Amino acid sequence: CSATATVVPAGAGREHALDVIDAGACVETTTFYVSLLLGDGKDERDFVPTLDREAQHARQRLRGCRKQAVATLIQRMRDEGPTERRIWAARELAGMAPAESVPAILAVLADGSTAPEQAGGADAVRRGLRGALSVAVGNGPPAEAVAAQLAPERFGELALVEQIDLLRALGPALAEQGQAAGALQATLSRDQAFRTRFLLLEPSAHLARAGDTKALGFLRGGLGDESP
Repeated sequence: CSATATVVPAGAGREHALDVIDAGACVETTTFYVSLLLGDGKDERDFVPTLDREAQHARQRLRGCRKQAVATLIQRMRDEGPTERRIWAARELAGMAPAESVPAILAVLADGSTAPEQAGGADAVRRGLRGALSVAVGNGPPAEAVAAQLAPERFGELALVEQIDLLRALGPALAEQGQAAGALQATLSRDQAFRTRFLLLEPSAHLARAGDTKALGFLRGGLGDESP
């Protein structure tokens, strides 16, 4: 028998393959879509998750597989190490599941960090994760999700850099947390280095504006600090 061969352009073939995968169940396709979303196999220097067509397609598909997507993104954050892809996973998670993302991001926040002993490029991933944490807070996770991290026992388990970044990431929402004042004072009692005092000025301002007299006193003390 004979047949006529049809040449399919590479791009069209890939789009057809995506159409086939789109028909699959969430349990079968989620890992694949997360891989597309994070640019697996692509150069980190050239890949932009918000602009890449395949990543955009994957993002849309994952919205319909929320349970599996959240679990897979959390696992990727844990497995990825301190890389750009960890930041991308954190950002996606912060937008998709703010409450679940808060403890998940904190769990890897200080991985690979050189702070407070050193500063610089080695902490770029930590700073990116702190930004993702701010996005999660801005997306309005249930108050108890944040309160659980500020509770004295849990907050005391965090590394110094994690405590500081959590307080900073909460922004104005810090003043809405009943345990925030205690968390701020616990961090200041733990460390009085210039880095700590400087970075906690903004969280202190949010609390001072809400009537926290200790935070106000700390800000006034900063005005007379010996350091220029």
